[in-house]
Amino acid sequence: MTEQLIFPDFKLHRDRARGEKIRGILEDEDVKATIRALEVEYWKQWVSTKPHEIAIREELYRHMCALGSVQAQLGKVARAGALSRRSIEDLEERARANAGGT
Repeated sequence: MTEQLIFPDFKLHRDRARGEKIRGILEDEDVKATIRALEVEYWKQWVSTKPHEIAIREELYRHMCALGSVQAQLGKVARAGALSRRSIEDLEERARANAGGT
């Protein structure tokens, strides 16, 4: 039997799958390098602005905040997936224990 037939809580399975996918993306070296390159580029542009270029600095600041927000949200999805995986494992263990005790 597959996990989904044993435990009809598809949200756990969906969250686990999403989390594993996102974790893989976040751990990918090319993705890490791309994010780091964006952070460096935004910072370089920000520090090279002239004192009167307030709007440019504000825009770059918003870009940096947005990048951080995306990373934070992806991290939440990855952590939720790990929690779902542990929940599924706990449910499976309980089901095996109950099956052996009857």
